[in-house]
Amino acid sequence: MRKKRYPGKWSTSVASHVLAEETYETTAVNCLKSVGIKAPLIFLGTFHIEDDVENEMVAFFLCESNDEITLDLNEAVDGKFFSIEDAKQLDATPHLKKAIELISSYP
Repeated sequence: MRKKRYPGKWSTSVASHVLAEETYETTAVNCLKSVGIKAPLIFLGTFHIEDDVENEMVAFFLCESNDEITLDLNEAVDGKFFSIEDAKQLDATPHLKKAIELISSYP
C-alpha cells in the first residue's frame, strides 16, 4: 500500500525509468543489481501502458536466478513467486497484466 500509483496491487518485480544515456537492457541489469540479482536477461518485448495513471513504454525481460532478493520495504510491502496461472488471478497493475501475457506466450 506504499505506492502512490496502484496502491495495494501486485506489480512487476523490478522496474525503473530509462535515462537518456541508457538502454532498456542496461536499465534492467542495474535494477536487478539493486535487489541483489545478477543473471542473464531474455528480452520478451515492449508494450505501451496508458490509463489515467500512466502513459509509458515498457520493456519486459525475463531471467532465472537463485540469488537472494533484497526488497526495498519503502517501495514494496511483500514479494512472492507465483505460477503463471496464479498470477493471472491477482489484483494486478496494468504492467503486471501485460507482463503475464508476454510470459504466457514465451516458449
